[in-house]
Amino acid sequence: MITINLLPVKQIQRRLKARNTVITFVASLVALFVVLGGVAVVQQGRADRLKATIAALQAEKDSYKSTLAEIEKLKKDREVLEKKLSVIAKLRSDSQLTVRLLDEVANLTPPNKLWLISLGQQGGKMALQGMALDDAIIARYMEALAASDYFADVELVNTSQQVVGTQKFKAFSLNCNITPPEKKSTPSGG
Repeated sequence: MITINLLPVKQIQRRLKARNTVITFVASLVALFVVLGGVAVVQQGRADRLKATIAALQAEKDSYKSTLAEIEKLKKDREVLEKKLSVIAKLRSDSQLTVRLLDEVANLTPPNKLWLISLGQQGGKMALQGMALDDAIIARYMEALAASDYFADVELVNTSQQVVGTQKFKAFSLNCNITPPEKKSTPSGG
């Protein structure tokens, strides 16, 4: 006897196979969503911690703003004080320079042979006017001024003969540059 199977076995197997494939796909999809959800939760937690850290650092930075502002104010005050101190030092050196210049001129002026009538200082220049017994005394005076540490480029502006009473004198005018010893350039080497 022949048995005939009228059941659609192949169709049932195909349906089972298809159903298993769909279930596997759905299960894989659900697993993927669960993994992605877990990753998203972890990343969100990390982002929240980073935001909290940034907020804490920003708050700390803001707390230092007043200190930084005070430091900047102190720097500006320091610069102002340094400028004032440099001005005071320059005034002191300039006032001492004038006294030293007058002392140098007084020491270099030969007594009873040369008399100064006027002396003027403007910036780095000095103008001298006076009278001498003769041209040789004026020349020696110019050489003495040029050899001094305080004067350079001594130049005779003019001379003329003047009579005072019964005596004849040579009137003169000199110009020279003022060069304080500490500002002179020294040759290097040797």
